[in-house]
Amino acid sequence: TMKLRREMTLCKRWLAGFVLITVASCNMAVPMFSSTPKRDNPTETLPTIELSATEGPTSVPSVTFALYAFRLRTGQWDIVTWDSDSEGVSKVTDDDATEDSPRWNPDGTILVFSSNRAGQRGLYVYDANTQDIQEILQDQNFNFGPSWSSDGLKVIYSALHDENDDSERARIKILDLADGTIETLMMRDGWYYSYPQFAPDGLAIYTVASMNGTTDIVVRVIASSNERRLPFLEALTDFRLSPDGTMIALGTYQGVCLGNLSSRRDDCMVIAEGEYVAYDWSDSGVLLYYAEANADGSTMMSYSPATGQREVVGYVDGWHVVSMSLQPNVEGK
Repeated sequence: TMKLRREMTLCKRWLAGFVLITVASCNMAVPMFSSTPKRDNPTETLPTIELSATEGPTSVPSVTFALYAFRLRTGQWDIVTWDSDSEGVSKVTDDDATEDSPRWNPDGTILVFSSNRAGQRGLYVYDANTQDIQEILQDQNFNFGPSWSSDGLKVIYSALHDENDDSERARIKILDLADGTIETLMMRDGWYYSYPQFAPDGLAIYTVASMNGTTDIVVRVIASSNERRLPFLEALTDFRLSPDGTMIALGTYQGVCLGNLSSRRDDCMVIAEGEYVAYDWSDSGVLLYYAEANADGSTMMSYSPATGQREVVGYVDGWHVVSMSLQPNVEGK
């Protein structure tokens, strides 16, 4: 059915690099991974990339992530939290709904995510203090890929008016949480826009743009229709901007690569090869965290663009991590 094809398309965007057995409304069979053992050496030095940060960390701090992950034992997809101290997993969601794209707000207290628990795909928030889940958006659209503004007052996301129409193109919308108003950004006709993010200054957005097999990352000034394509040809799925807006981490067929936005060069350095599909920056932008899938689960890694050093942060046993978001204001505590 056309609805099934739409769900398959979205799942492939989330799971780039995975070899899937079956896909049905994001209820998938176990992805096939090589039996990569856990790393014996906790540190390894890789090439460096020019960066505005001056020093890399001497050790990896304690961190907590929200993860969209696949449980190997049960075959269930859930949003969970994981911390590097205990290496324990706590469920945020535990149902048969399709729920994904978790992102922490700037102060690390509220998690936004996409879910079809009410039937149509809407947006929800999870309060880390009360553990309550609340619906913030439910309309006729298929809404996905939410992300926060730097002040935590707005959520930007992609919306499909008709998920069953393969010719439908996703649009970018901004939800104001204070008054509930929604702004629709005018984008280029014929392009499919997904996983938008605000620039650090809030004046522009970055988004994945796809059409007829071509995938770009573009930057658009919110107050105008000006749109500029970034010079990275390897972009495949989601991406993450560094906190200062000078670097970008991309998911590609080769793995995770880093590009320097300030240099305007088209090179993108691969820092982790293979089935690496989940990544996020530290609060300071000094470290990039990513998940390395293996037969037993996922290895959480850190990489310093300034020093080229990467270290094992911990292990998520029994879960394959697909996307992740670092909880702010806990780094180093």
